[in-house]
Amino acid sequence: MEALIARGVVGDLRRPDVLRFGFTPLYVGFTDTERAARVLADVLAGVDAPPSG
Repeated sequence: MEALIARGVVGDLRRPDVLRFGFTPLYVGFTDTERAARVLADVLAGVDAPPSG
């Protein structure tokens, strides 16, 4: 979860191995959901985060 938060995807960690994400239709659109899925895939694959700035 720390790696996701560092990339701008905020969720909740439930030990020992559960990640939770809140999807509220009024605030979260398809693009946000797709980006979160891509970031999660990158983190799980061990892909480095792109430089910020």
